[in-house]
Amino acid sequence: MAIIICVLGFFALPILALAAYSIPTLLHSIGVAIVAKKFAKVMGYGFFKTSYMVANAIFHDVGKLGVSRKILHGTHRLSKEERDEINTHTSNIIARVYGIVFPAAIGHHVNHTGNGYGAEKTQSEVSAFIEICDVFDALTGLFRKYTSRRPMEVIARIMNEEKSKFNPAMFSLFMANFDTFEPSKFMISLDDLYKTEKNTEKKEAHI
Repeated sequence: MAIIICVLGFFALPILALAAYSIPTLLHSIGVAIVAKKFAKVMGYGFFKTSYMVANAIFHDVGKLGVSRKILHGTHRLSKEERDEINTHTSNIIARVYGIVFPAAIGHHVNHTGNGYGAEKTQSEVSAFIEICDVFDALTGLFRKYTSRRPMEVIARIMNEEKSKFNPAMFSLFMANFDTFEPSKFMISLDDLYKTEKNTEKKEAHI
């Protein structure tokens, strides 16, 4: 029983922590997971591999629990020091622990070219897969309050300009099925969630 509780805690705690610490990060992770599920179908993955990729998507930014909320939620241009801190989300202790099970936590910014950053020395298949999903979701701005939603043709152009950093075979298949990944047309209102987080930050500032 103790082992079961520990295992459940290992998977549940970071999700709950992200919900309390950074709603935008949690929503982005969910967005990446949605893209990952669609991409896994395009890749022809079976149920178990698809589930594993989706889980990696959910946990890929778990290391951001070790990054300052002020930096995560800031709307200003990051300084070099702030950029260096946010880059630690793929190499800090939290990312390394979860990276044992979910390699995307330490490798989704390790590019196919060998550049980028993260504790993963050589980009794994999982990290290559999640990197594409991560970039696409970030560019859509679907779950990001301070990012304008870009038209699909603009997203395609930006990703093509950066294609050298992606796994060539995966990227070609992703772009060949690009319309598959268009975000749903329904409107999602996140105002209440962001207001809650903003109020929490104000209370913390007065403590």
